[in-house]
Amino acid sequence: MMKKILIAFIVLASSSLFISCDKPENQTSDNYLDEVINRAGRVIRDKKITSTSLGKDMSYNVILPPGYSEKKEFPFFYLLHGAGDNHNAWLDKGNAEAILKGYLKDGGKPMIVVVPDEATNFWIKEYDDFFHGELIPAVEKEYHGNGKRAVAGNSMGGFCTLFNAFSHPKEFSCAYSMSAVNMLFESTIKAQPDHAIFPSLIIDCGKSDGICPPSQVEEFTGMLDREGVKYELISRDGSHDWTFWKEALATAFDRAGKSF
Repeated sequence: MMKKILIAFIVLASSSLFISCDKPENQTSDNYLDEVINRAGRVIRDKKITSTSLGKDMSYNVILPPGYSEKKEFPFFYLLHGAGDNHNAWLDKGNAEAILKGYLKDGGKPMIVVVPDEATNFWIKEYDDFFHGELIPAVEKEYHGNGKRAVAGNSMGGFCTLFNAFSHPKEFSCAYSMSAVNMLFESTIKAQPDHAIFPSLIIDCGKSDGICPPSQVEEFTGMLDREGVKYELISRDGSHDWTFWKEALATAFDRAGKSF
């Protein structure tokens, strides 16, 4: 009995020593263990970044894939929310963590999902400066991005997805727009002489969507056809709601993974 107790004590002491050896000097043991657990626990909520462009702190959530390691580099998937919501909507309403796990369980490409708080009425210049000049560099440095990224979003976030696809085409390999509102990008598209640089573009809208009606989608895709912009249109049963967007997110992960 004493021999078993002694062995257990040695194992426990060794484990504690192993953890403490890698602990940064400026972190307490509790804080460091919390960080290790958070990174292994797949979801890190309410991260903060101070934005010079916006003049305030901004929040975002991170979903890490199983097998995440600081020794590896990963592609990033930026997931944008709709008007009236915040960075927690895709986790609390959209089931994003479980949908990502299901996609990865089926052999999908491991990726890091970042859900930022947009906190603006659509995509103003200051937010664009924050997103591309502050948020992306910070999170991809901390979580080891490999330079590949996709963007997706619902409703207002669908509009912002299109904005990023046409205004920052070289930054993304895939843009998945769900139920986008205000598809007003003809001048932006016309200003880009090389339409081949646009990312893989998917437009996913419900046939019963009263906010993003089929007539609006038809008008927008007609403009894309005239301009020679390649896209994939997904027109299926559904409305402007989370039931539709949760189904769309599963497809968005698949399309993004194939683009990386």
